[in-house]
Amino acid sequence: MDTTFAVLGALLGTVQDLAHLDVTVGSVLLAAALVAVPAGHVDRWVERKRFRVTMWRHGYSRHREYVRGSEWKDRRRRYLREHDPAECRLCARSWEPKWPLHHKSYERAGGGQELDRDLIPVCERCHSFIHSLDHKRGPLRRLGFSLRLTTWLAIGLWLPVRLARRTASPSAPTGQGER
Repeated sequence: MDTTFAVLGALLGTVQDLAHLDVTVGSVLLAAALVAVPAGHVDRWVERKRFRVTMWRHGYSRHREYVRGSEWKDRRRRYLREHDPAECRLCARSWEPKWPLHHKSYERAGGGQELDRDLIPVCERCHSFIHSLDHKRGPLRRLGFSLRLTTWLAIGLWLPVRLARRTASPSAPTGQGER
């Protein structure tokens, strides 16, 4: 109970700092949060509308219909042939061909025209992790994070695991002979 009052007191103090134009770290963080969260929700709303329009334009009513269709299967094959991923981009597990390609953005999804930068090879577990953060009740969705930002955050969260796996793996590239 005391900690609740302490937090509320700190927040009120920060709001007073802003009202008197006294700039502190707390007031800057509060101002950033007050701007970033609504801006994130607008970005998220725009992202979802673009996705629906793109799917509709290519004749799909749902994302699931697209990823089970021939256009996506052809695009996925082309990406895997051109990039030949060796590992999951998040956790560095050895790549298996059955694993999904994750859309970082659905802006161009729907006609097999996704840009390479919109796709990322991930294992099934990491794909579920990204979408759990992005789910309707997920923590990052509530803050208004776009799918692209959520994906980059997940990559950053998994960085220590990826680096540990690469150093522990005897087949990991050592960087010798590269220029």
